Amino acid sequence: ILGTGLMAAGALFLLMMVYFAITLPNIDGLDKIKKQPGITIKTQDGMVLTSYGDVYGEFIEYEDFPKSLIHAVLATEDRRFFEHSGIDFWGIARAMVVNVQAGRFVQGGSTITQQVAKNIFLTPDRTLRRKVQEMLLAFMLEARYSKEEIMAIYLNRVYLGAGNYGVDAAARRYFDKSATDLKLVESAVLAGLLT
Repeated sequence: ILGTGLMAAGALFLLMMVYFAITLPNIDGLDKIKKQPGITIKTQDGMVLTSYGDVYGEFIEYEDFPKSLIHAVLATEDRRFFEHSGIDFWGIARAMVVNVQAGRFVQGGSTITQQVAKNIFLTPDRTLRRKVQEMLLAFMLEARYSKEEIMAIYLNRVYLGAGNYGVDAAARRYFDKSATDLKLVESAVLAGLLT
């Protein structure tokens, strides 16, 4: 009876995974940003007075980001990014222990790849379906894109407050410079906005 129950549970789990997998969105063109219209009002000398709607910076390739920014983001978001395959099982276990000890949700275990999957393709709903789809998409992204490409997609599309999407838009808004010119302290400030 135990064997039959395990087989039935396994079959149900497999069917659930197949259903979640076939309902996944298409990841083609992920490295292309679909910009929503926005308005930025500047002075004659180029200083930003205000902006309305979503603001996007220039798309920056991984190798053009300052190393200080990459290291700051890795330190705050996903220390093992270059070591895992989209899912950090050690990070999930660590977050579970911290959350149980705190008696509430205080830490997440999502990787940068999972955040790309969730932020671009899925809703923020905390459902089993969304979490499973996020994990499946993370594996798909890791199979299709290099770690450097995933990091560049993340840094070019992540929301950093005040309607700014991508670190270049945020660098221009908060520091009046391109993200390629960020100094260590500025990189740390932007990475801190992610948490």
